[in-house]
Amino acid sequence: MRKFLYIFLTFLFVLELSASNGGSLYTRYGTGDLQYSFSARRLSLGELGAAYFDRNYLSYYNPASWAGLTLTRFEAGVNFKGLDIKDNSNSAFYSDAQFSGFLVGFPISKAYGVTLTLGLMPYSHTKYSVTAEETNPGLGTYTSKFQGNGGLYKYVIGTTYSTPFYFTLGASFEYFTGKSEFNSNLDFPTNSNLGDSFYQKRYSYKGLGTTIGLISDDFSNILGESQISNLRVGALFSYSPELQTDTTIFAQTTVGTDTLSFGNVKTNLPIKIGVGLAFTINKKHNLSLDYLLQPWSNYKFNGKKSPLLNDLYKISLGYEFNNLASQFSSFWEQIILRAGLSYEQTQYKIYGESINQFSVHGGFSLPLSIANTLDFGFMYGIRGTNANGLMKENIYRMSVSFSFGDLWFIREER
Repeated sequence: MRKFLYIFLTFLFVLELSASNGGSLYTRYGTGDLQYSFSARRLSLGELGAAYFDRNYLSYYNPASWAGLTLTRFEAGVNFKGLDIKDNSNSAFYSDAQFSGFLVGFPISKAYGVTLTLGLMPYSHTKYSVTAEETNPGLGTYTSKFQGNGGLYKYVIGTTYSTPFYFTLGASFEYFTGKSEFNSNLDFPTNSNLGDSFYQKRYSYKGLGTTIGLISDDFSNILGESQISNLRVGALFSYSPELQTDTTIFAQTTVGTDTLSFGNVKTNLPIKIGVGLAFTINKKHNLSLDYLLQPWSNYKFNGKKSPLLNDLYKISLGYEFNNLASQFSSFWEQIILRAGLSYEQTQYKIYGESINQFSVHGGFSLPLSIANTLDFGFMYGIRGTNANGLMKENIYRMSVSFSFGDLWFIREER
């Protein structure tokens, strides 16, 4: 386990050195861009995967998938993101790096499918920066700056159980926490009679949530088709009743800094429902189809809904080629290849128009040793449009994660 820690700390060190200079203006609404997966494998398969019954990987999307664990497993990763943003007259490129989370899973009873899983991963991410030169008859020429940064994380503890009713049940209990800051600046020239001003809103979140998931047993024998195996359906339901949100609003002028208001309000996150299908053809070709729904029109901050948020849905298709090579096979034979497609109506709705995203995915796994892999995932997406004064974004993502498995808690023969 010590080598796990070394690599994990190296990932965090890389994050500290990575440049981060802004992001999408869409993330100022709601809680920002949602994070569907922490692993490179999930990113390369379209990010979802409700019906995958993984034995060599961890996923927090559907907690029921943890029941397939045969080894104690540790996974962590990092995401790198490039964003090319264009409107009708301007363009900009931003880059960002973010710790994508980690999970540790322990198989407790293989006979009953009981596991214990602990972890930390991001729920959403806010990052944007806008600067504009403006002229006003009463104020003259000045520079406006709008910046936002922060997001939500969740600590997870979960377990699973293989029921006698042809499905496996999983549940995770989640503690949400995080902070967001929204800054507005007016900067005047040095020869102006007016002084610079600064306005900031700070939100600090905390609260509890839960995700319940299930995955069916293998139904491939019903088809009577020998080429299809590991046919499963999966479903999940996530519920976060309320997040306690500490709010503080600051203002700074030439007179000084003043706290305009502070207090505690409630943030209501919408429920999340996902369903999926997964199966294997000829033992080497794994396919998945998923649908996710999250009605962000029901999101509330301080009891109020936002007209700029929409009901989110996402459809994804994933493909994985696994040669099932042993550790005695060549390095190239042990590489696992992946690809995916996804379409998403995001939670953003600006000027009455839904902001949609289409993405292509890909990736591969490199063998490190028995049951250990280094995984790479890639995504290219197009989000939004230039129509009606909106922004079109070309999104480039790369995820690097590792998955390590080891035998723990082996009962000695007496």
